[in-house]
Amino acid sequence: MLLPPLTIAIPTYNRRESACALAAEIRRQMRDGDELIVSDDGSTDGTEASLADIAGVRVIRHPTNLGMVGNWNYCLTAGTNPWVCLIHDDDHLLPGGLDALRRACGLSDGPALVAHSVWQNRFKYDPTGGFCYEVREAGRVSALNSVFCPSGATLHRSITEELGGFSPKYPYSSDVEFFARVCARYPAIVVLNPGVIEYVVDGNNYQIRTWRKPDFLPQLREVESASIGHAGLSAEEADRLLLTRMTHNMLYIIATASAAGDRRVVRRTAQELSKLAGHSNRRKVGLWLAAKLGRRVRRLL
Repeated sequence: MLLPPLTIAIPTYNRRESACALAAEIRRQMRDGDELIVSDDGSTDGTEASLADIAGVRVIRHPTNLGMVGNWNYCLTAGTNPWVCLIHDDDHLLPGGLDALRRACGLSDGPALVAHSVWQNRFKYDPTGGFCYEVREAGRVSALNSVFCPSGATLHRSITEELGGFSPKYPYSSDVEFFARVCARYPAIVVLNPGVIEYVVDGNNYQIRTWRKPDFLPQLREVESASIGHAGLSAEEADRLLLTRMTHNMLYIIATASAAGDRRVVRRTAQELSKLAGHSNRRKVGLWLAAKLGRRVRRLL
């Protein structure tokens, strides 16, 4: 199998230490023909100077801050190789991660999305268990099951040339709509084993910080509605699925924010969930969440 070279792009902003650590991890796994680009969105913490000490890293510093979505989209167009891999600056590349992505790219006869299962894995990663993957044909089912971690996602650059990149309409969760748009039209290859990315979740994680925004949940509803729209469902089917997805999203937010100790996010999301699920007051929501997610969540309400 011919293993294609990759363009690995790291979007970063004021995360000098983690960006440098990630760049070093990537350099250790690069092969001939690969290129590593760091898109520095106007950092003021010395990111550019520190990365200059790492051989084989090309740093592009933007004088004006592009924002998260703008920086992601810049990364998708950076470099010269056909396959572009986006890795967030606060995550870690697991051993063998690049080769797994490279191998998945080599399986495709044409443009495709290569994703991994850090958010979906049904079993523990086994470094000695061999390469395991699944192929999804383009269409409705794939579009409706396209919730992938954007960090580590790899796609052929011709896809963004045709469909565009992440939509600036959705500054918090643009990946949800983008992957649905792609999977409705292009095949997806999902790496199940080995692991590719160690996804870092803590109080400083961008995802959790966006959950604190007062307009996050209304925008999430818009994003989910747009992503469902790519599947071509009837209005009744789309409304029913939107309710299910928003419920699952809120449960995930509450569980993750609880683990991070973020009381404000837990309370706000639980209140919105109570409206969505038809619960009459916060106490009932607390009892329901305690049964679903454990007593620690209830104590944070």
